[in-house]
Amino acid sequence: MKPLTKNQLVKRLLATPRGQIFLWNLLDSHDEKLFDLADLPEFFRWWCMALPAVDAKAPLPDGSDPLFVTLDLLRLEPNQWSSLTPAYPGLAALGPKPEFRVLCCRATSRRVHEGMLVTTLDTEGFLTHVGEGVKNNLLATGALDTTSDGSTLRATVGGIPRTARADRLRSGAYLGSPGELVWFTTAGAVENSIRKREADEVRDRLGLVHIEPGEDRVAIKFEASALRSQTTGRPTALDAGSNRRFKARADHSCCRRRTAWGHTVHLADLEDGNDICDGVPERISYPIATDSLGPVEVLPIGRTAIMRANSPPAEDQGFVDRLAQGRDIEFLRQSILALI
Repeated sequence: MKPLTKNQLVKRLLATPRGQIFLWNLLDSHDEKLFDLADLPEFFRWWCMALPAVDAKAPLPDGSDPLFVTLDLLRLEPNQWSSLTPAYPGLAALGPKPEFRVLCCRATSRRVHEGMLVTTLDTEGFLTHVGEGVKNNLLATGALDTTSDGSTLRATVGGIPRTARADRLRSGAYLGSPGELVWFTTAGAVENSIRKREADEVRDRLGLVHIEPGEDRVAIKFEASALRSQTTGRPTALDAGSNRRFKARADHSCCRRRTAWGHTVHLADLEDGNDICDGVPERISYPIATDSLGPVEVLPIGRTAIMRANSPPAEDQGFVDRLAQGRDIEFLRQSILALI
């Protein structure tokens, strides 16, 4: 299959608000010096080569755009690349893929390494990380309630007993999907919202625009010292991939001074049209071995009720305008092509 040219790829991205969101964040990531000079040309070279293999399978079963499916596949760990061959045979001819995750490994202060961090999971995901003893404890105390429609299991966790709130996750597993990333924040940034069981508020502060109403969530609180031997960094546009509500540059100057941390988009503030829509500080890590985490604290967040950005095209265009900050699309096109 013939690769796309970089001009062709950029043209396809500029044709959609979602593509423009990615490109503005890419440009801002570069301006924030989150990339080395060679990172972007190499990434776009691979995107141009891999996209025809995904295009060849279109239309995709879930209606996804091959452009963004390919973008997210390129974010996977290189060892997972060969596993994609059955779904996208054309990828095999491209050979081993470089690592494009966590390209900005800026170190945090020592004080952060001595603190507590938080990541969140859907309840079903959490249950795959705990041993049978903890599950049985949750069931026996009525803290775990599950329902099923025959194909989808829905689980709600509430009133977690102390023995399950502070426990070790199942040995030999990883926090985070294999080959992807763990996104985390400082515990103090969201702890009050979590303890109030304000699921929508937690979702909004973390910028999790893909979380729809009716999803049950839990928070995993762990010691930052677990990351001392881990690859961690500030997220870039490449790490965010097809995320429609990522921004590489914080709005507030005090947030921008924390150069080792990114900042989420506060979804409610964004929807209200506030000038400042910084949520909470965020960093990323390769999946974390549960054996290195030690004791964790599991906190129920509750179930979301409010939809955010339920009309993606219109909402996405508004976010594009916010990221552009008066710069026009021709400036974006020329700037990106100059970088890649």
